[in-house]
Formats: sequence, C-alpha cells, structure tokens
Amino acid sequence: MGGLGTKTALERRAFLPLHCGAEKFCRKAELKEAYAKARGTGLGLRLSDIQFELGTEEILVHFGSSIGDDASAWAFWSRQLSSGHTISVAAKNDSDCQLEIVRRLWPESSVRAC
Repeated sequence: MGGLGTKTALERRAFLPLHCGAEKFCRKAELKEAYAKARGTGLGLRLSDIQFELGTEEILVHFGSSIGDDASAWAFWSRQLSSGHTISVAAKNDSDCQLEIVRRLWPESSVRAC
C-alpha cells in the first residue's frame, strides 16, 4: 500500500472533494494516535509506517518493518459523534478476551460542564 506521498496516493486525493480528503486524513491521524497510546510509545513510532484502509465498518492496518508489530493482533474503531467530535480506539486482541465497544447516549440534563 502506498504512503501519503506516493504518486498514486496523491493522484487519488486530487479527485476527492477537499472536505473528504481532510476528513480521511484526520481520521487516519487519530487512529495512529490511538495506536501509539495503546502501545505506550507516544510519538516514538515512525507514523509513516502505519497505514490504514478505511472501510464502511472494518478498519484495516498495515505496519512497515520499523513498527515491529503484528497488524492482525489489533482492532481499531472510529466514529464521528453527533457533537462534531471523533472517537478512535486501538486495542490489542487478546485470545482470552473479547473486545466490545458499546456507545451509550447520555441525556443532556445529566451532562455538566467542568
């Protein structure tokens, strides 16, 4: 899979509406951040060696050799919230545990500002 700077990737982005390309770029950056936090490495990772394929439901990841991790061992989830915020989660699959992410809406009356 080509990186963001490859000719093929640049050609594909040229045909996307501006908001669409920016949205995908931000979503991928948020997923990279979630993965770095889950690994506990912060920005010590070469983020250009992490590539995501965003589908309608499934998010696929590909790691370059500098990452030193098994992409199939990770699950990713990302959703746009109605408030205009995005939530992205990276979790390492554990054979003894099943990952389930449940989204619950809270009534506005129970949410207080800090």
